[in-house]
Amino acid sequence: MRLSVSKHSAKNHAAAPWLVVVPKRLSVNGRRQFRYFASRAEAERFAASVRKLVREHGENPVSLSCEKSAEARMAAAILAGTGLSLVQAALLVSQLVKGGFLPGASTPPPGADGLSGEPPDEAGSAPAFLSRPAKLPTLSSVLKEMLAAKTHQSPYTQRSRADRFNAFFRRNSGLAKTPIRLITAKRITRALDTAWAKAPSSWNTMLTHLTALFNYAVRKGIIPSNPLVAIDRKHVQEKEILPLSPDCLRALLLACRPPNEQERALGEETPALVRHELAMDTSDLAPYIAIAAFAGIRPTEAMRLEWGDINLEDACISVRRTASKTGGTRHVEIH
Repeated sequence: MRLSVSKHSAKNHAAAPWLVVVPKRLSVNGRRQFRYFASRAEAERFAASVRKLVREHGENPVSLSCEKSAEARMAAAILAGTGLSLVQAALLVSQLVKGGFLPGASTPPPGADGLSGEPPDEAGSAPAFLSRPAKLPTLSSVLKEMLAAKTHQSPYTQRSRADRFNAFFRRNSGLAKTPIRLITAKRITRALDTAWAKAPSSWNTMLTHLTALFNYAVRKGIIPSNPLVAIDRKHVQEKEILPLSPDCLRALLLACRPPNEQERALGEETPALVRHELAMDTSDLAPYIAIAAFAGIRPTEAMRLEWGDINLEDACISVRRTASKTGGTRHVEIH
C-alpha cells in the first residue's frame, strides 16, 4: 500500500505545507484525495490511521461509492446531537429488527432515504420510520406491567413507588414515552440530575427504583441488559438525628386536643390554612405520637397498627407481618 507524506509548494495551501495523497481505492468517497496538514506530525498521524484501517478491514470496505458516501453523510446529520455513532445506530436497528420490533425489508422504509419529499423530523425526535411500527415498549408501559406484577406488595410500598415515578416523569418531559431499549445510562443520569440535583438521597432512591424496573425488563426479555449498572450512586452525608427533648415532646402531646374557643373564633384576618389547622381535633394523634416516641416503632409501621395489636395487660405491642417494614412479626415491650 503506497501512502506517503511529502512536502508541497502549492501557493493556495501555503499554511499547510505537508501533503498526503489518498489513492482512489483507499478513499471513503471513491475518488483520490489530497489532504493538507500544517505539520509533518499531523500528516503522519493521518497516514497511520488510514494504514491501520486498511490493515484491519482491507481495501474494499474502505472504498465507498458516491451514493454510499452521501448516505453516510445524511445518516451522520440525522444522528447529530444524539451521541450515537453510525456504527452504534446500525447495531441498534439490527437489534430492533432481530427482536421483532421493526420489520425487516430489502428496501428502505418510505422517507428513510430522504428523497420522499417529506419534511425532516424535528430535532431530537425519532425518525418517522422508527416510530411507525409503534411496538417498542416504552418506559411507562414497562413500569405499568411491573406494577401489575407487584400488587402483592403493601399499599404504602406501591403508592410510594408510583409517587416517585410520577415526580420523575413530570420533571423529565417525554421520558416516559421513550422506548426503553433506546435509554442509556447517560440519559438516566441527566434525568436524575434534572429531578434531584440537590437531593442525593432522593437521587439514589430513584436510581434504586429505576434499576429494579430495568432488571424486570431484562428478566422479561424486553432488553438484553441493564445499562444502569454503570451508574454510581451519589455520596450522601449522613446527618445526626436528634431526639426530641422532654419539653418538645410534652408540648407535642399537649397539642393533641380539640380546638379551644379562641381558636374557633379566629376571623378572616387569619390565613385560611392556619384557621383550618387550628380547627382540627388532633386528639387521636396522641397514641400514635406516644408509640413512635417511646416504643421505637417506625412511623409507617405505627400507621398500620390496630388497637388489637396493643395489649395493655401484657404491656406489649405486636407489629404484625403485614405492618412490619421487613415482613417479619415482632413484639415490642411497653415501658
